[in-house]
Amino acid sequence: MGHDGSWRRPRRGEGVTVRDPRASVPRSLGYLRPYRVPVAVILVCLVASAVLISIPPLLVRELIDVAVPEGNRGLLNLLVIGMIVLYVGSGLIGVLQNHLNTYVSQRIMYDIRNQLYEHLQGLSLRFFTTSHTGEVMSRLTDDVAAIQNIVTGSLVSIANNFVIVGITLVVIFALDWKLALLSVSLLPLFIYPTRLVGGIRRRLRRETQQAGGSLNTL
Repeated sequence: MGHDGSWRRPRRGEGVTVRDPRASVPRSLGYLRPYRVPVAVILVCLVASAVLISIPPLLVRELIDVAVPEGNRGLLNLLVIGMIVLYVGSGLIGVLQNHLNTYVSQRIMYDIRNQLYEHLQGLSLRFFTTSHTGEVMSRLTDDVAAIQNIVTGSLVSIANNFVIVGITLVVIFALDWKLALLSVSLLPLFIYPTRLVGGIRRRLRRETQQAGGSLNTL
């Protein structure tokens, strides 16, 4: 909100005070509390999907090391059927997870929009005379959609990545802990260049925004 009571977005280059992310994350998670059961099912789907993804490589190992060398057609057919069942099961779990994600995200958007509407009803007439209608409508559409993407998109993706990495580490260490330890020790060689490039891109983007803000003030 501007100094004159209007509700507007800050221009590029203007000083913006950003809330502490450590306080924003718990606040965002608070929108998930009324939907504990669907969220719990989503987490179960994430774990089940990660487990099913980690099983096919084990079946392929048995196929190459046992079934094919020994000419065991029964085991070969069983392994092939098992891989098909796993992929079908993983797809069905993905459908359920996407359905629950959509349900929770739409309900969260509904709750946030109701909160914004109730808040707007309590504002003074001066606010509506000094604020642009487009800015208010943007808050009710774009910003709510952005919050919804963070709560049900980014958080689910982060949880999914953590679960997949955790289960994958358990599987590879159970197969051969020496080779797994060697593989994990090489990860910093791939992470550091990625973070370096990401830092350069953020710095260039920030400098571009500052340059754009300077041009707007001319």
